[in-house]
Amino acid sequence: MSAFSDQMRAFVVKLEANTQAVIINTVAAVQDSIVNGSPITGSPGQPVGQYGPGYHPGEVGGTLKASWGVGTAENPGFGSPRWDGPTKATIATNLVYAPDNEYGIRGADGAPYSQRSSIGGRGSVRMTRNGIQALAD
Repeated sequence: MSAFSDQMRAFVVKLEANTQAVIINTVAAVQDSIVNGSPITGSPGQPVGQYGPGYHPGEVGGTLKASWGVGTAENPGFGSPRWDGPTKATIATNLVYAPDNEYGIRGADGAPYSQRSSIGGRGSVRMTRNGIQALAD
């Protein structure tokens, strides 16, 4: 092989590695924004903390926050690779009340959803989705 071919091969290997790193780090930043909040996206993060007065005194919440993960039951990690690395990921929760918290309404009857946590809030997924490019940058 020529020196130019070797340089091109090295460039392609480096480019693929850098692309993988961008995807992996962006997925991690997106999950962190949904779960913990982010000043970049404006996401408040998922609710967790002491429940308010009259609700389970002394108990600490956090089930929704802890339920978010990368992948699904069908695809427990990153999606199908184009090369030996990930090209897409799913960040999801399996808790049925997650949309209720996201949108602030109960799905079954449309009544207001009462958030009992003093930490976190609504719209974490929507705000993060709107700020994905800023997270990637």
